[in-house]
Amino acid sequence: MVKMFKYVLLAFLPILIACSKEEPAQDIIIDFSGNNNVLNEIVKAGAGSSMVNTAAELQGKSFGVYGLRSGTNSNFVTPVFETSAAKQVSYGGGAWGYTPKAKWVRSNYYRFRAFWPYDQLVADDAVNASSNANLLSISYASGVQMYDLQVAYVQRYPVTDGVGTVNLQFKHVLSGLKFKVKFADAETDYIESFYLKGLVTVGTLMYGEDGINASAHDFRWIPIYTDNSSKLFEWTGSKMFTNTTEATVFDNDGVVFIVPQAISGSTSLNFTTSSGGSALHTAVLPATTFEPGKIYTYTIVIKDANISLTVDIADWTGVDSNIDINL
Repeated sequence: MVKMFKYVLLAFLPILIACSKEEPAQDIIIDFSGNNNVLNEIVKAGAGSSMVNTAAELQGKSFGVYGLRSGTNSNFVTPVFETSAAKQVSYGGGAWGYTPKAKWVRSNYYRFRAFWPYDQLVADDAVNASSNANLLSISYASGVQMYDLQVAYVQRYPVTDGVGTVNLQFKHVLSGLKFKVKFADAETDYIESFYLKGLVTVGTLMYGEDGINASAHDFRWIPIYTDNSSKLFEWTGSKMFTNTTEATVFDNDGVVFIVPQAISGSTSLNFTTSSGGSALHTAVLPATTFEPGKIYTYTIVIKDANISLTVDIADWTGVDSNIDINL
């Protein structure tokens, strides 16, 4: 269970206190726009996951948003919404929204911090209960949760910035891995099993001002648990590969998600092929730092009894989605 890995990080998390009683100057609803320039959704499906890059897929999941306001642009403790909990924002009837509606206090400064997908993260008990618009803390277990994790943060001062739509720029905070197999020479075989060993599988995301990173825009991952013994992301099947045809290991789009981390000589890939029978082929991944929001595609090239690896690193990007979210 994911909730087994939750850690209390209250030392870093501010506690909300009672709010002031000022009334909104006007009945102006706070509107949001969710602009996801890396709009991909990962859903749990076997050993691999499917990448989705349409607005309709994003609309299939809710997001959660925290809001705090302050009259002095410091000490943000007054909830924007009726409680300090994250507000669930869902899509329906052609628009995003929630109830009851929040309204602007023009003289106040605002902070909004959001996470997606709301439903799965809440069901997994992954969001620290003390999270708010100043600091968001989320626990993630690779291979258990197996879905994309996105966050957003924005500030607003209505006096100078107006009371128009607040644009939330969501971004990915996990790393994606792909593995492909091919021959160097004109041969044919089938990959039949694959797994990884030696990865940080559980980590905690700290997004915001935690006393270590001064900027409200900063995020960092705290490694919680490294698994050096289990067969991670284990896959079985039968996919043909040649010197001109690559076999992508995992099903669907061939992507698995991991907590961003540094590896150095203890992380390996392991696989068997049809012609090799039970013989296990193993290769150590080169030392690298897996960065959030990037996809790492490893190509395994087999020549005689030797295995070589190449890696392509790409930003995890998709289509822009400008969505008006009426709050």
